[in-house]
Amino acid sequence: MVNFQEEIHNYQLVSVYAKATLKNYTKTLVEFNEYLAFKLSCPPSEVELDKIFTIKAGDKIIGYKPINSTVIDTYLFDLVGDNFSKLSIATHAIRSFFKYLKKNKLFPDVISYSNFSLSTYIPKSKPIRILSRHEFLRFLHSMVSHSQDLVRDTLLFGLLFSTGCRISEILNINVSELDLTNEMMLLIKTKTKVQRVVVLREGFGEILREYLSKYRSDNSAFLFPGAEPNQPISRAEVNLLFQEYLTKANLPSMHIHSSRHSFATFMRDEGVDFFTLMDLLGHERLQSTLHYTRHYTRNRNIKIKQHDEVYSHLRGVLKNLDK
Repeated sequence: MVNFQEEIHNYQLVSVYAKATLKNYTKTLVEFNEYLAFKLSCPPSEVELDKIFTIKAGDKIIGYKPINSTVIDTYLFDLVGDNFSKLSIATHAIRSFFKYLKKNKLFPDVISYSNFSLSTYIPKSKPIRILSRHEFLRFLHSMVSHSQDLVRDTLLFGLLFSTGCRISEILNINVSELDLTNEMMLLIKTKTKVQRVVVLREGFGEILREYLSKYRSDNSAFLFPGAEPNQPISRAEVNLLFQEYLTKANLPSMHIHSSRHSFATFMRDEGVDFFTLMDLLGHERLQSTLHYTRHYTRNRNIKIKQHDEVYSHLRGVLKNLDK
């Protein structure tokens, strides 16, 4: 027997996915199990994937058939119209799970017969809104005027915009992963699961040293601890701060990930080539880097006064607070 609930647990044990991905996949599989339980009129704990269909001779059950691609496709089609992200997670989770069953339980290869195409439902991409260098200066001034934790916020957003790191990478930085003397940091937890070294902007090493020695009163391992010292500040909290400072700077709302696109644009404006930028962003494919810069190239190699003011202002904020 292939009990769905038990195999979800076994799938978790052997999965190599990142913690957040596995959590989303597990949630999806539990929901699919509940869906099957409803269709079969049985508790979720009794759903057997190799006994979804019954074979009868008259009123007598003489055998069973396993779940097939039609059942899976029907479930996924029912999700069409919901949030695309949910549909995408469900599709990848279910496909991953049944590939696991095929490999580890010699379960029939049902996924190969699936007719559901996720690409059919990909929404049209919206133009990516980024901050220009002048807008970033306005954002910074807004942050200085309204932040309740100015030193932390200046460093947090300064690192985001000056390194191009993903928000998750910045929030997961451990103090032990900083090389302040050489102004570098080691990123261990990355989206691609490939460790990489990020070179900080000149002067950031000393700024971080002052931050750690004078403004950090706890013993958290994280550079930016949250309410619980053993956990970093949450992505949701950072996003709320980001939206607040944008609003008070009279700038349009945008995704926190736009900081990464803004960094890519700034680098291209300075004449950085695509392969160097690809390395700075931690991309595995050049196509991903081209996607980040396709929407904005008009200021390449043009020097704008506000660009330098942003960073000098950042240093000035920290210097004044230190007095």
